[in-house]
Amino acid sequence: MYLKLSSLDAKTAVYLTFTNLFIILLLFSIFYLLFNFTGIFEYNKFYNSHYDKHLETFKKDFSTFLSFALINGIPIFISEFLLRGHLKPTLKSFFYHQTLFNIIFLAGIYLTLISLFGKYLSTFILSVISLLLVFANYIKIKFFNEPFFPWEMYLIKNALLISKQYINIKIILGLSALLLTLIFILLKYKKNIKKIFKIKPKIAALPIALTVVIPNFTIVNSSKFLSELNMGKSWYVGKQEMLANGFFVQNYLYLTEMKKYLNNKPKGYSKNNMLEIDKDLSIEKLHSESNIEKPNVIVIMSESFWDPTQLNGVSFNKDITQNLRKYKKGEIISPVFGGGTANTEFEALTGFSMYYINPGIIPYNVYLRRNTPSIASVFKENGYQTTAIHPNVGDFYNRTSVYKYFGFDEFIDIKGFDENSEKKGPHISDEKTVEKILSLLNRDNNPKFIFAVTMQNHDPYYGNYENLEVEAKSDNLDEIESSILSNFGQGIYDADKSLGQIINALSKTNKPTLLYFFGDHLPRLGYPKGLLDIYNNCSFFEGASVLNKDLRLYKTPFVTWSNYKNMQPINQLISPAQIAFEILTDSEVKYPNYFNILKEIRAKYPIMHNNLKEKVNSEDEIVKKYEMIQYDLLFGKQYLNSIK
Repeated sequence: MYLKLSSLDAKTAVYLTFTNLFIILLLFSIFYLLFNFTGIFEYNKFYNSHYDKHLETFKKDFSTFLSFALINGIPIFISEFLLRGHLKPTLKSFFYHQTLFNIIFLAGIYLTLISLFGKYLSTFILSVISLLLVFANYIKIKFFNEPFFPWEMYLIKNALLISKQYINIKIILGLSALLLTLIFILLKYKKNIKKIFKIKPKIAALPIALTVVIPNFTIVNSSKFLSELNMGKSWYVGKQEMLANGFFVQNYLYLTEMKKYLNNKPKGYSKNNMLEIDKDLSIEKLHSESNIEKPNVIVIMSESFWDPTQLNGVSFNKDITQNLRKYKKGEIISPVFGGGTANTEFEALTGFSMYYINPGIIPYNVYLRRNTPSIASVFKENGYQTTAIHPNVGDFYNRTSVYKYFGFDEFIDIKGFDENSEKKGPHISDEKTVEKILSLLNRDNNPKFIFAVTMQNHDPYYGNYENLEVEAKSDNLDEIESSILSNFGQGIYDADKSLGQIINALSKTNKPTLLYFFGDHLPRLGYPKGLLDIYNNCSFFEGASVLNKDLRLYKTPFVTWSNYKNMQPINQLISPAQIAFEILTDSEVKYPNYFNILKEIRAKYPIMHNNLKEKVNSEDEIVKKYEMIQYDLLFGKQYLNSIK
């Protein structure tokens, strides 16, 4: 029994009873209509002269009721199918009280709109809003495995840029046909369409609407009532939360929490407290003296770099991770899966944590609008030339502006490469990116900090290369999935070769050099199939606990290498923010005291992640101190930045 009324309090039980009555009414109406149309009550015509009139009235009323039910039910069905991915669990979900509650919740809103604006305009408003929400969530779930958050409107620009990679002739023809159809409808039915936008309130429906909508909003705004429905706000923000609460209720809950996503000032934030924090974090730091040559520092964040040989039952015809096995020193837990590269980059360059940034937010796009300290600005203050490299459109993730705010002297984007001769597949090859790094190192004798984000192995992994050197085989995969994995494997093979290429070149120079190499996130394996199909078909998560499954979803390799000092292995999983501290201490440059917070954080919370069930004690003083440092430098008055 999907509704356990005996375990609920009276108010909730009555409300859920109304849900059941709604279903009973729908079934009764359907059966009654069937009886009439099948002629079961045909004899009534001889006994009731008003039969035809009543039947027509019934047909009209039932048609109105059916259209009302469909306008509410279709968006619910599509959204549930989008979240669950298969027809059977979607149909089954209509017997869950969470889904039924979403139907009533949407019905209450629709009834209220009808009473205020009339049927046609209300239908148009609800349909457009539902369509936009469903489409936005389709894009987010398909490519990022998480729902759309209302505060993500700033991502439209990036969505348009990245969508070019997925557009094909079928999509173009489909959109063109849709556009022509809409134009035809507008021209042919323009008089009727004008009627849609006329406001025709139905005040008589308002009492009924209020009877439905008031209990709805009472429940969704009460944690007590929601918890009795096994619904409510959760620390596990994302797809699972939307499955638990339903599509429309969850979107309402997000809207009610908009203030939460605006990064309010931490309690106790003041200049005096920031100066005290800086004093507490002041320690005697080892740094290079002026007569010791400063090392070049190279950081390469490799697109979707991950070892696919971990998949069960898969073999490759080449050793695609030879250099990774040789030089790997540890693993990081990326803050993202399948996309959102800039958030991994944000942590590694600033030492800040996405733990304090709400899900869906990309700081590069929404927050960074002023000079913000990073390890690039630290190296610049230590006399380094600072260069960022990313062979993609410079405006993507707002990098052109952000790198200036971070203190980079130079940013080499796609314009710094020859797209005709330096591509492998659809993107600039990792080999050519490494060659660009090496050419910068040889430009002069000044110490250099170079941060590069590769591009070759960006998804989709289907038909990327004319001639594949790498072939993946598995009895667990179909032809398309094998092709996807082969294309991805080719990118890993080339990235691994580029790692060996740069280490081989740097080992021949007398210039002290530090190299850091890591993956930004795991790949989407993958379009045009399901997001996690290859992982699941190869039993990648099988036998893992919930926590370990989550860790596997975010774990990427971390390589460190030097030609003048021994690089120690990192024997624990760490967040990318810890990379910043590793780089600063390894290079022995002078850096601001606040970076020492990372050492203290690492001792207790080496992983700080929004979507993992490994909880961080938010009341811990060290966690609060870290948050206040991040707020000061990212949102506040940057008191710490003024301390010399």
